[in-house]
Amino acid sequence: MKIVVLCLVVLSGVACVSAGYREYQNACLDENGLTKEEFYAMKRNQDPRSGCVTACIMKKNGSMKHGIIDARGIKRRMRTLLSPFISKDKLYEKIDYCVDEAENHVGVCEKAYVLQKCLRTPRANNVQGERQKMID
Repeated sequence: MKIVVLCLVVLSGVACVSAGYREYQNACLDENGLTKEEFYAMKRNQDPRSGCVTACIMKKNGSMKHGIIDARGIKRRMRTLLSPFISKDKLYEKIDYCVDEAENHVGVCEKAYVLQKCLRTPRANNVQGERQKMID
């Protein structure tokens, strides 16, 4: 019984996060004059214009404030969605790495685009190796 209750609590938390994301996404798509299909096609094709929608969503959910990406805010949101099969430490390290990469760019759209691209890029998983290369 405790497991069932725990599962329901976890699932309802994920549903709330997802519902909030959908609400922000729909508002940002409207603000940018895009459909959901156009936005997903832009992301698939790595179109930098998708960054404006992502930046809008990040502003609305508090992950970006005054043009600065809030890595702690992103981690806080990811914690609720984290699978037990994913290393929290590695994910957080990847988020830090990608936020650092994104903050080297100018403009909220570009920062958000670089962040989303970095987070989706498998090589960013090897953060320790990447940082070691920078030191060498």
